[in-house]
Amino acid sequence: MRKFIFFLLFVPIFTLFAKEVVLTEGINSSEFLHTKQQSQNLSSYISFLYKTILQRESDQEGLEYWEKAILNKEKSPKEMILDFFSSDEFLSKNVDDKEFIKTAYQAIFQREANDGEITYWLPLLQNGVKREEMLNILMASDEFKDKISSLIDSSQKDLVPAASDENSTDTGKIDISKDKLDIDEELSVTLMPAVSNPPYRYELDWGDGDDLDYGYFSKDSNETVLKHSYQNSGKYTIIATIFDHDGKIKEITKEITVNSEEDDNKAKDLINTLLYISVCKDHSDKTICKILDILLK
Repeated sequence: MRKFIFFLLFVPIFTLFAKEVVLTEGINSSEFLHTKQQSQNLSSYISFLYKTILQRESDQEGLEYWEKAILNKEKSPKEMILDFFSSDEFLSKNVDDKEFIKTAYQAIFQREANDGEITYWLPLLQNGVKREEMLNILMASDEFKDKISSLIDSSQKDLVPAASDENSTDTGKIDISKDKLDIDEELSVTLMPAVSNPPYRYELDWGDGDDLDYGYFSKDSNETVLKHSYQNSGKYTIIATIFDHDGKIKEITKEITVNSEEDDNKAKDLINTLLYISVCKDHSDKTICKILDILLK
């Protein structure tokens, strides 16, 4: 009877010990406590992903699979998150774009997305940016790298995408081709974002009451040229803005003047009249005035 009781107590303890040996094989005693803590952190994070993305508790099989895959460097944390979001279980939930943004920020940064972040990403997803692209961009940030650093050792950090250079001073370029033009003459505006923190979107208000031109820059080209013409003469204020992942980074405001042929003729007539008056008003020789009159007609 005593042997049987000993067997019942020994087997679970031995199994736990054997599992610990397998997980820590090849690790010296000075590294053991760090690795054990890392494993506990990882297990908690995987459970968090199950609750946040799949909206359920983790199952033991799935928990052990992902823990082993990360610790053995078969999968990176980034690949694990992408797999969660691309799983049939998540896709079957059919979440809309706004809910996807909220879930992504919660899973990747362990915080809620603020209003500005939702406002930034929503039109991008609705106009063609793929959800996987958004996830990859979020996971290329310093914020994600800092969050995930406790789960991986230094030899695995190359599996986390490098973040952009936060010291980059390049905020992009906006060029408006001219500030004076005629009715129906084409005006070009060139927008070129920086390369530090994509993706980028733009807004362009032509100042004449037409709808805003807006969109995002394609991956194949980091330059967008927009064209517009005006139907009425007058002065218009153009406002061109480039936004990156964090918000507005470049904006210029420029006033342009649009003239019609009639406006040009009136201006010429006025100049000619003033010239004639200034020359002939007190001039005694009327011959010069007659010649000037003929030339100005």
